[in-house]
Amino acid sequence: MTDQLLDYLRTWCRQPFDWQHHNCGHFAARWVERCTGQAVAYDLLGHFTSAQGLQRLLLRLGHLDLVGLADARLANLAQRRAIAQRGDIVVAQVSGQQAFGLALGDGLAVVPAPRGIITGRLQILAAWGL
Repeated sequence: MTDQLLDYLRTWCRQPFDWQHHNCGHFAARWVERCTGQAVAYDLLGHFTSAQGLQRLLLRLGHLDLVGLADARLANLAQRRAIAQRGDIVVAQVSGQQAFGLALGDGLAVVPAPRGIITGRLQILAAWGL
């Protein structure tokens, strides 16, 4: 998984953040598909262009936040973990907002954000092992 994760991160970082086409949801969903072969969010991605648009979409779907969305979408594919492990999908708190990311191990995570890739010891709210 290490080489696969590094290759994925290198490829992902080549494109700038874009709310509609290249955001944290795309980042997590494509990782899930790469690891499991299952598409988990194509019906959602590309249907919002801002953080506010994402929040409206979540509420329409009956989810209060990204953790609720991930619990629903990953229920049959991933196991919720108390402590994130390398390659796990995470929801982290970043600048007062929730964002999808990937665990790097040792409490570190990487999250795509409008101002660039954020890597470090982030507040991980939930994690799912694939």
